[in-house]
Amino acid sequence: MKPLKNWIRKRLRHALALPELEDQIREIRQFAEFLPEIKQHLMASNVPSGGFALFLEYPPSRDYRPRWGYTHPPHPELTTLFEKNRQNYIKRFEELATLKPYLVQINRDFSHERPGEPGWFGGAINAIDSALLYYFVTQTKPKIYLEIGSGVTTLFAAKAKRDHQLATQIISLDPKPRAEVNMVCDRVIREGLETADLSIFSQLQPGDIVFVDGTHRSFMNSDVTVFMLDVLPKLQPGVIVHIHDITLPFDYPPEFSQWYWNEQYILAAYLLGKGEKIEVLMPSKFMSHSLELKNAIAPLLETWPEDNHQWLEGGSLWFTHL
Repeated sequence: MKPLKNWIRKRLRHALALPELEDQIREIRQFAEFLPEIKQHLMASNVPSGGFALFLEYPPSRDYRPRWGYTHPPHPELTTLFEKNRQNYIKRFEELATLKPYLVQINRDFSHERPGEPGWFGGAINAIDSALLYYFVTQTKPKIYLEIGSGVTTLFAAKAKRDHQLATQIISLDPKPRAEVNMVCDRVIREGLETADLSIFSQLQPGDIVFVDGTHRSFMNSDVTVFMLDVLPKLQPGVIVHIHDITLPFDYPPEFSQWYWNEQYILAAYLLGKGEKIEVLMPSKFMSHSLELKNAIAPLLETWPEDNHQWLEGGSLWFTHL
């Protein structure tokens, strides 16, 4: 509210003699009075609202709907890129299923009342993506696990570290994690990527993991912009990259239309530009609900039969540079 009020005062000082602008200011004041109620309606309609409004001179699109997938084919070149490693994805799902003795020990539901403990349901990530995180930490045994955007995922990485006696250093880079994670981290950096010292990424070696789950929006000097332009191109070959909430080779789903995410469009351009220099390790959205996925993780589905959707619908992309 304060930035909006300051904007109104500024306009009042410069526009009192202009009736048309005074009318606009009165409308904005009326709008401001209803902001709390509007925010409640937005949240009830699955539209995230943290109190920051953007006013654009043009609409985001004159045909604002998903361009790839859903009622259209997926993006063809990205589909080709993802398809060529399908057998590797199936193998990784099968290896994931062998970890069932460890996975069944994890709480079904995440709760803030169990500090330091992950849970399959109730966080901001589906079960299959949490399990894949546990798998990649277990399989690759990274010396450094660097997480941009922390929460339940940090707890899954720490659980893998404990279960398999790994020497992994867990680093959390996040101004405000969505769960209490300090107790399981070896180092915490409580600021955004856009203000952080990026030299930390030069420490990453082949086999280390960068896990990204940020704001999903590219603006001037936002975390997405910094990661895509200043971090990702400079990572050493062999460093494993994970980016969450990626639905490629499909567009963002229709229910995301009011979220205005754009992260995966930059990522898609990067992947297409790199081509053969990228190895896709796991596109979980691409493999979602496939027969191969169902067969490979059948032992896990038996344990949580009522929550199969959480195990069959992914939204993570794992890859590395060659």
